[in-house]
Amino acid sequence: MNNVAYENPQEFLPEEVLDFIDLARLPQSEHFPQNIRGKWLGGLKRSPEDFEVVEPVPDYPGRPENLGNAFLTTGPDSDMPGLNTGSELTVELRNGVRVPAVAATLVKTRLTTWAAVDWLAKHLSQILGRRIAPQQIHTSGLKDRWAVTAQTAVVTGVTMEEMRRVSWWPYSQGRAGFFLKDIRPTDRKVYKGDHLANGFRIKVRVEGKSKAEIEEYINPRIEFLARGNWWIPNAFGRQRLGRRQNLHVVGRTLLTGDHKSPEGCNPFISAVEAATFRFLFETSDNEQPTATETRKEMQGQWQYNFQEMEQTLRRVYRKVNMSFEYKIVQKLADTDEFGGSCEAVMEDMNDEFSLWVGAWQAYYWNRHLARELTAGRLRPGMNAAIPLLMSSNDSKRYYGRTDIGQQALREMDKAEPIVRDLFLTPRDRRTGCEKPNAPWRKAFIKVDGFEHSAEDGVWTCSFALRSGSYATMLAGLLWDLSDPDDVESETSRSAEGENELVSAS
Repeated sequence: MNNVAYENPQEFLPEEVLDFIDLARLPQSEHFPQNIRGKWLGGLKRSPEDFEVVEPVPDYPGRPENLGNAFLTTGPDSDMPGLNTGSELTVELRNGVRVPAVAATLVKTRLTTWAAVDWLAKHLSQILGRRIAPQQIHTSGLKDRWAVTAQTAVVTGVTMEEMRRVSWWPYSQGRAGFFLKDIRPTDRKVYKGDHLANGFRIKVRVEGKSKAEIEEYINPRIEFLARGNWWIPNAFGRQRLGRRQNLHVVGRTLLTGDHKSPEGCNPFISAVEAATFRFLFETSDNEQPTATETRKEMQGQWQYNFQEMEQTLRRVYRKVNMSFEYKIVQKLADTDEFGGSCEAVMEDMNDEFSLWVGAWQAYYWNRHLARELTAGRLRPGMNAAIPLLMSSNDSKRYYGRTDIGQQALREMDKAEPIVRDLFLTPRDRRTGCEKPNAPWRKAFIKVDGFEHSAEDGVWTCSFALRSGSYATMLAGLLWDLSDPDDVESETSRSAEGENELVSAS
């Protein structure tokens, strides 16, 4: 396979998938005006309020039976009528120890879920006078940084009585920050995928088009999807590649070590070090100039002065969206606990590092979805699935049937034992125990509760998808979207260095 094609993020979502809507298959399609046959350009995520992601309202003490399948909201008002907060409950950890726990709705904007969790852990630590580790705060999914989102979070090792003592700072809409609401006792942890579905409300900006023009363009496409009972390809979206659109490349390096050390840098001693180097220092036009300058400044300190790297990044990491990078550097600088070992840091941050391998897996999964669609072996409504690339016999059999899949298997075979054990061995998501088969991802996903409307210059829609599926996939079928993570000015994000919290419980 051509590495240029692989590394180009435009190749991540194949055209064979994005061209799923075919107006020629609609009755009377020959009468559709020529000007609506091609895809129109649409702007996505022009502001956080243009993209909203929410989870369903979970079970909670005092939940009324008539609440139904309601979703959380991103405003300060409670979503939980009858909520009972007067008790204390505990959860059982993997070691069998029971500890107190509370749940809450975490509403955030312009923050990754991990960044919001880190901020919350630091705030609780300051107020309670003891360390609350980010690992004590659990969510069932990662929500888009460029959206306004609402999700359930569970904090273990903290009581309701303690949460009532916590003070919160004002929260300013439009700035980076988050707030908690509906804080309550819980006896359940949350695990990846527990929320089962996500609700979306998105706006696509269509400059220069009137309401009537937008309706003329969009209605035939909506009719096509409705005739197919709202089944769409379940491809991975380009958000999987991160802001610099390179995580699939970093993931391949983590497996193969295919990135050579630059001039003036000692040779890498492992694929883990090569991938960590690439993640920390590779630059992109999608980032602010300050982020690029910071990466270049730190690169000169690599292998020699992790403490200086930490100090360099500490000053700007929130402003330039480098919380993940800062967490890595901070641990490398802690030589007493991690000894400057990239492998030790990866083991401690395996959830975060798994995004790299996940992006690599997603690239090959998307290519095989496109191949099956082109061959006509997949149709909407079929209960068909494609396995993720993992060290399991079922996955190897599936990918071994194609040339591109064989290349993926060769890359996987180069993985070091620690990488294979952490990221390529199928495990139960709750217990962590090894399983014989890889997870299989549905080839098609059904869109539920779709509604849409238009006004001059803007198309708005709302719908729900099962967790792990991408709203941008549906939007990309309907519009020719600008890149999902356009570069944003430093001025518009200057407030991200401010720690803004509020409780609306």
